[in-house]
Amino acid sequence: MRFLAFIVIFLAANTGYSQLKDTSFHLYSAYVADTFIIKIAAFTGITEKGNYYSIYTLDGDETFAGATLALKSIKGLNKNILLISVCYGAAYGQKGNKRDRDYSPTLPEGSHGSKFLNFLSKELIPYISVHYPVREEKTLTGYSAGANFTLYTLLTRPLLFTNYLAGSIGSSLDSSFLFRS
Repeated sequence: MRFLAFIVIFLAANTGYSQLKDTSFHLYSAYVADTFIIKIAAFTGITEKGNYYSIYTLDGDETFAGATLALKSIKGLNKNILLISVCYGAAYGQKGNKRDRDYSPTLPEGSHGSKFLNFLSKELIPYISVHYPVREEKTLTGYSAGANFTLYTLLTRPLLFTNYLAGSIGSSLDSSFLFRS
């Protein structure tokens, strides 16, 4: 009987589309000259087979847990979603968090907005595309300073992502850039 149960479990696990595992890893950026922590959570829809829609979230140190919880709470989720969060390993205001450096397009002096955008477009997105079964449709989400960067990306590279979600534009960084564009 145990052998029969093993066969049934083995066949069930090896047919159809296998579920991805949640993970995190470090990814070095030559553009920013720094290493980021990338957290991944996969949600398999109940009716969909195939590749995943990717949602890239900024401020992953603060947003990953909440976004994961929100997606888990959706009853009858029918889309495959891959949540990709860019993290620093330190919450905002703590040593090691570099969102002010990365999310501002022009201020303060020495900001890396354009470098961070190159990290996303030329390093992270290609890495995800090679290592995960994702669709072409991509969403970028950001809040506060992350919203500034999301809108900066929309204005400067509108075709990089399919969807842009920006909440509560931050005023502490270069939000005036958005109105000059």
